[in-house]
Amino acid sequence: MIGNFVYGRNMKKNRAEILFGLVDILLTPFQNFRRYKSIESVRNIQYDAADKRLKLDVYYKRGSNDYPKPVIVYFAGGGFIGGSKDYRKSTLRFFASLGYVAIGINHRLSPKCIFPTHIIDCYTGLNFLPEIAERFHLDLDRLIIAGDSSGGYFATYCVGACLRKDVRDAIGLPEPKVKPIGCVGWCGAYDVHKLFGAKVLFDIARVTGESYFGIKLDKYCSGLHKMDKAGYLSPIDFIDENWVPTYFNYSVKDLFCKGQGELLEERLKKYGIPYKRTFSTSFLENHDYQLFAMNPHSKDVLNDTADYLRAMATSGKI
Repeated sequence: MIGNFVYGRNMKKNRAEILFGLVDILLTPFQNFRRYKSIESVRNIQYDAADKRLKLDVYYKRGSNDYPKPVIVYFAGGGFIGGSKDYRKSTLRFFASLGYVAIGINHRLSPKCIFPTHIIDCYTGLNFLPEIAERFHLDLDRLIIAGDSSGGYFATYCVGACLRKDVRDAIGLPEPKVKPIGCVGWCGAYDVHKLFGAKVLFDIARVTGESYFGIKLDKYCSGLHKMDKAGYLSPIDFIDENWVPTYFNYSVKDLFCKGQGELLEERLKKYGIPYKRTFSTSFLENHDYQLFAMNPHSKDVLNDTADYLRAMATSGKI
C-alpha cells in the first residue's frame, strides 16, 4: 500500500498504461523502419537476477569485435510504464553503424514498480558492463549514456548518479564502476514537476506521475515536494559545473515532454556545459520525431547525433 494506491499484478490498468502499451504495439514498425547492414547482436544477457526483465542487448559492427570500441548505453522510452530495448533495434543498430558498441538495457516498469526501482535497475546495468568488457572489447573510458523520452530521464539520472555522491546516497546506490564522458537525450524528460504537472489530453501526465511515484498527485504535483527524496526526483537538478558534454533534441510542440528540452538547455547554459541540440517547430514532428524516417527533420537529429558521437569518441570534446 502506497498512499491511496495498491500496486501489483492484478491491478486494473490505468489509461496511461493502455496508451503507452498501444504506442509500443502500433508505432514500433515505423520506429524501426531504417535498416543498417553488417550489424551483429547478442541479445538478452541477464545483468541482474532480481527480475526476468533485467536483460541487455549488445550491437556492434560485423568484424569489429577484436579491438576496443567506444560504448553507448541506451534506455528506451515508454512513459515510465512501457517501452523496451526490443522496440529500439533500429536505434541500436544506428549507433553500432557509427563504430560504437551499442547496449540496450531494460528496467522494470510502473505501476508494478515505483521510484527509484527503475533507476536502481539502470544503474545496476551500467555497473554490469565491466563484466562483459573483455568479451565485447568495450572501451569504458569512452562511455556515453543515452535515452529517449522517459529513457532520457533515466540516462540523465544515471549520469548524475555516476558523477555525484549525494545522488547515490539519496537513492542508496553503490560506487559506480563506470564513468560516462557524455550524455544524449532524445525528446527526453528532465524535470518531473513540470512534466507531470503539464496539461495533457486525458490527464495522462498526472496519471503517469502517480504510476511512477506511487502517490496521489493533484494538478500542481504538490505531493512530490513532500516525498522523502524530494530533492532527488528530477535529474535536471544534478547538472552543475562538472556535467558532461551533452547532445539533445526536442520538439517545441511536444505533446508529452513540452518545454523539457528548453529547460535542459537553460540549465546547461547556466553552468557553461558544452552542448549541441536540434529541435523542430512543426506540430507534425512531435514527440520522439527522430525515430520516424518519414519526418523531414529526423535525419537532421541522426546526423547531429552522429557528429556528436564521433567527436566524443575521438577527443571527448564537442
